Amino acid sequence: MKLLTSKFLISMLAIAVVGSVVSVPAAADSKIGCASGTRVDATLKVDGVSTTVNSASDRYALVVCRDTRMGSYMIQVGRQDNGVLRDELTADDSEKVFVVTFSPEDQDIITVASFYGRVQFFDIGKSVVVSVKPTSLSKVDDPERACDRKEFTDANCIARPATRDLSAIVLGYVRFDASASSYFGKLKGSYIGASANMFDFSLLGPCPTVLVKSDDESKSNEDLSTSLAVKMHGPHFKFDKTTLNVGSLEINIPEATITECFGGTAEELEKQLGLTRVEAGETKDLQEVESAPASSLQYRTSITGGALRISVSAISFSSPTYNVKMMISPSAISKAKSALTKNLNLSRSSSMSATAIAALTKLKMAKGSKVSIKIDRSTTKFCKVTGSLVKGLKKGTCKIIVTVKPAVGKSKSETISLKVL
Repeated sequence: MKLLTSKFLISMLAIAVVGSVVSVPAAADSKIGCASGTRVDATLKVDGVSTTVNSASDRYALVVCRDTRMGSYMIQVGRQDNGVLRDELTADDSEKVFVVTFSPEDQDIITVASFYGRVQFFDIGKSVVVSVKPTSLSKVDDPERACDRKEFTDANCIARPATRDLSAIVLGYVRFDASASSYFGKLKGSYIGASANMFDFSLLGPCPTVLVKSDDESKSNEDLSTSLAVKMHGPHFKFDKTTLNVGSLEINIPEATITECFGGTAEELEKQLGLTRVEAGETKDLQEVESAPASSLQYRTSITGGALRISVSAISFSSPTYNVKMMISPSAISKAKSALTKNLNLSRSSSMSATAIAALTKLKMAKGSKVSIKIDRSTTKFCKVTGSLVKGLKKGTCKIIVTVKPAVGKSKSETISLKVL
């Protein structure tokens, strides 16, 4: 795993944010409509050609449902059969490109998309446009819902055999939030495509571009990263009970999101990636390869139009979790360091806290340390200490003596100069 190693550490507010989007198992054949939520008008293009849907003479059925409980728009393309949506498309459809377009509610903040399918394109604007190629997968039907919400935790549910092998399926979810504080807003415009009986994903950590300088080498690299965990489930064998079931996973992060969240380019984020696979309590690192991954412990990256795509194409089952650690870019650290250097000043109407001043020194701030400050006598006319703040008084140079007393060990001091403007 590639980790950031720099004495000049940049950390963020130490608040972990966890969100989860559950992608429910692929739906079985059903009447054209919404099992939950409300129906949304949508259009379909197949290989670039506008296609009518859902009438008796049409080949395809399309359903888009807005579900406030799930916080998502469910999208499914299937075969139209006398008013029934058949969840399995034909083998002839497997390389076709299905483009679904719909208009979200005005209050819905669209964030990420997740699909049982190979997502080609995802655009968020006045309309949402998602382009998908079908995927094949081995399905475990559960009409009695005996394993509902237990697919990843119950040993008997994990061990269930496949009941069908689907040659082509398109089913997905476009996540939304009705408020500005979205768990997945930090990865807005990203999408996940998978071939599995079921998968869900969660996100840990805010974007590491909310920066606070720290020279504390005890800071964990976790402070500098956002982690995406994709939990997957599928039968070990296909329906014939002898052929191994193989799944896939693709994650795409657009250029604007990379810049905003990680402070650099796709190339930089690519170099900072770390991937692991966890199953049955065992964690293993993945190795990056240049060709198509040939095992569950290999991944490949590609960059197109400034976006980063991460692919794992040979996944074995029953219930693995893939963790993708994405680190802040070195260029973001460099920019932050430059900004801090430029900001070593006070105005006559401003103040700076003792903690902020201590962070500008080379003193280590171990947990439990106490910080004290005092003004060098020669500069007391330019600044003063009020409580735990240093305030500017008149133009000149303010010299501040910073002392850090650790919970255990000797105190250390350093003098820092701030310009008062």
